[in-house]
Amino acid sequence: MLEPEEQEFKSLLEEEDTDTKRPFGKRTDHSLTKCREYLLLGVLLFSQFVALCTDTFLFPFFPQEAKSKGLSHVEIGTIFSSFEFARFVTAPVLGYLFYWISPRTACLAGTALSAVSCVSFGAATYAPNQMFLPLCITIRVLAGSATASLTVSVMTILLKHTTFQTSTIVGFVEMIQGGGYAAGPALGAALQQIGGYSCMFWTLGVLIGVSCLLQIFIVSANVSEKKQSNSSIAMIKIPGILVLTFSCFVLYVLSSSKSAGLSNFLSVSFGTEPRTIGLLFGFWSTLYLIGCPPMAKLVNKGFIYTPMVIGCLLCVFMDLLMGPSPLLNFIFQGKQYFELTVAVRSLSMLSQVATYVPPFQAAINLAVVNGHEKDSIQTYGMVTGLLNGGLGLGAMVGPIMSGAVTDAADFTWTLTVLSFLDMLILSVLVVYLIWMKITKQPLKPETVKQDT
Repeated sequence: MLEPEEQEFKSLLEEEDTDTKRPFGKRTDHSLTKCREYLLLGVLLFSQFVALCTDTFLFPFFPQEAKSKGLSHVEIGTIFSSFEFARFVTAPVLGYLFYWISPRTACLAGTALSAVSCVSFGAATYAPNQMFLPLCITIRVLAGSATASLTVSVMTILLKHTTFQTSTIVGFVEMIQGGGYAAGPALGAALQQIGGYSCMFWTLGVLIGVSCLLQIFIVSANVSEKKQSNSSIAMIKIPGILVLTFSCFVLYVLSSSKSAGLSNFLSVSFGTEPRTIGLLFGFWSTLYLIGCPPMAKLVNKGFIYTPMVIGCLLCVFMDLLMGPSPLLNFIFQGKQYFELTVAVRSLSMLSQVATYVPPFQAAINLAVVNGHEKDSIQTYGMVTGLLNGGLGLGAMVGPIMSGAVTDAADFTWTLTVLSFLDMLILSVLVVYLIWMKITKQPLKPETVKQDT
């Protein structure tokens, strides 16, 4: 007699545990066939990948071109930073604007602007020297805004109009980011070898333009959703989302600081050749790409904050060992080891996956707990906008901070400072989780009592 009741109880638990899934027909238009759903995923991720390549393929080649135009290191850094500043400003603003405009419109506009800015940046090399700097800054600001628009709208469309779980989509996007960082410099080198400096920009610009045309036919225009009673701007008042945005900011400061300084550190300390450094960076990006799918599956099983805390804790020790830090001279006697640096950096890339994938699911859960619609364009847009804004600000601050500390001391002290920043974000996360536990506030919708 108790068997049917027990089975019903188990089915209810299973339904609750899979709450991050969004099946077709849940208060939204999920009329896509499975084939069209995968086609949508492929087209949008391809657009994102090419857009990322247009940023990363500049690293090996643009500084030399800029120096030939008479630009200083500070001016070159300003050009790169302008891209990240535009990302930081655009992402949260666009997330809020999804209250009035559709993600499809933002996606098409961002992709088209990305194509135009890519071609324009290549053409800027023909401008007079005195016009080169302002032109480059202007174009990079437009490119940063385009990339932010594309990232936020792609994630919002995939979250709203596919059956994939939130962490799976974030895992896909992070994989594309790792692939973009790995493939961008190699693709740029190949295109430069084939057709010279301008060929890189024209080729990638055309590829982005093709992806924009594909979006017109693949991304559905029939999207209707009534406005939330709870404004998406109210999310910035939710302490947990502010903690997660701050976490993304600090974590990307750490990541971009290491990326900015590690190349020179390997070259100066160990005499590593540029080709070997390029291969190492490609290998590290590939490790990040490989680590994203398992982490997405782990988040799908409900492990959200535990990977974040463990990842931050591991980074504390790995940043100290990567140099190694002067604080560890009593162990290493001031000596540096190439194998140690490479191995620790490899492990660090894997631990970063645990700190980048979970925050998006955590932020969506907190938004729903605080009264925002669960399966809503406005919710998805604001969450992805805020977190991507934090990432953009971190990418802008990281290289500047790394350069300042390295100029004052050396890169091993930069890594030491980064280790203390790891401790800071770890402390913030732990204190926040303890506070939520003490005050018995829910972290996810399952723990909220339903109104009767």
